[in-house]
Amino acid sequence: MFLTDPPYMHRGRAARRFLGFGMLAVGMGALQIMFDKGQEEDWFGLNFIVMLAITAAALLIGFIIRELTIYDQPIVPWSC
Repeated sequence: MFLTDPPYMHRGRAARRFLGFGMLAVGMGALQIMFDKGQEEDWFGLNFIVMLAITAAALLIGFIIRELTIYDQPIVPWSC
């Protein structure tokens, strides 16, 4: 016989899900700002746009890896 935590004690799992959602939101936001500012300015002539591109790439790749490897039911359903 094993002792288990009551259901209300599993809030840590939900908090970890918000990390993936945060990575998606910040990555998409950085990508959107990069596209908007890049069109107005010289695309990769500004360090700000380069940093936005690196941030967006890192966070979105991290989000995809995290969602595909950690969770059985990811935020974004990858299969049809």
